[in-house]
Amino acid sequence: HIEVLEYAHYNFGVAVGPDGSVYFTEFKGTLSRRMPNGKLVVRHFNRGGAYGVTVDQDGNMFVGFDSDTDEGYILKITPTGEETQIVQGLTRPRQLACDPQGNVLFVVEGKREIRRWNKADASAETLISGLNCPQGVAAGADGSVYYTEYGKFGIRGVALEPGSLFVRRPDGTIST
Repeated sequence: HIEVLEYAHYNFGVAVGPDGSVYFTEFKGTLSRRMPNGKLVVRHFNRGGAYGVTVDQDGNMFVGFDSDTDEGYILKITPTGEETQIVQGLTRPRQLACDPQGNVLFVVEGKREIRRWNKADASAETLISGLNCPQGVAAGADGSVYYTEYGKFGIRGVALEPGSLFVRRPDGTIST
């Protein structure tokens, strides 16, 4: 059974929370939550550009907000509604994912990197750099990081090569 939400426009991120709720972002600056009982809750922010979303096992939500001028950030929203910008100064943050330890992986398209925010000390580090055009990221239970890249583009967005899926293993090796 597939249910279509008629009102979702220009949406990017999607995540499933520990209670089975489905979260998704819309570029106009909303975060929507479809709860297991079918109720839909929409949270409006005072700015647009909501991209990636992820939820950790404690129910904390993390949302990436877009910027082309290093004003993007990752926002943490606790189950009680408290908001904190955990990483700032980002250019085009995209997809987000939580690993089993509660760290947040995120794509920084503008810097062509995959970064990780560490829950234990609130620091952010670059895991993978020098990428072509990263978009998606996911965390494996074994510590592997899966990510996608767009293919190479020519003039006017003409695709010259297809995109790829990569995995960075815990020992640092990367393969397609």
